[in-house]
Amino acid sequence: MQLLGEPSAGLAEIAAWRRGHGYAAPWRDELVSVATSGGRIIGCVERAVVRNLGIATQAVQLHGCVQGSDQYWLQQRVR
Repeated sequence: MQLLGEPSAGLAEIAAWRRGHGYAAPWRDELVSVATSGGRIIGCVERAVVRNLGIATQAVQLHGCVQGSDQYWLQQRVR
């Protein structure tokens, strides 16, 4: 596959169009890297459109406990 033009700029145009037409999740002003299946980063796009564009993402969940206590720390996920 050959990319024509700068991927991030093209993705930004698509994201803006989707936002303007009501086809995006709540806007976060958060850019997410877009990578090939081999892991090479080729650009970035607003997080609000990654799902409806079918772009795979990676995430880390953090959980912990306080030593010597029955208290736990759980990360609150943003939706």
